[in-house]
Amino acid sequence: MGGIYAHLSKSKLQVFFVLILIGIITFVLKRLITGQNLDALTMGAFVGAMLGGIFAIIRKIKHTYIIYLKLRKRRRKGFDK
Repeated sequence: MGGIYAHLSKSKLQVFFVLILIGIITFVLKRLITGQNLDALTMGAFVGAMLGGIFAIIRKIKHTYIIYLKLRKRRRKGFDK
């Protein structure tokens, strides 16, 4: 679910915060279903932050690569043509 949201959203910061929220909800539901006595808020926030950071880094790398390809294409054609 987080990957789909990360793909559709335009803001890296918003993706980061929403994935933290999704992580917290997931671990709270897991705690309610399984009855494990773990700190669901901390675990959910940590996992959500990791996933949010990974998706933000992937988006930044893709964006940088697209700009690089456009610039390379313009350099081959020549800027003044």
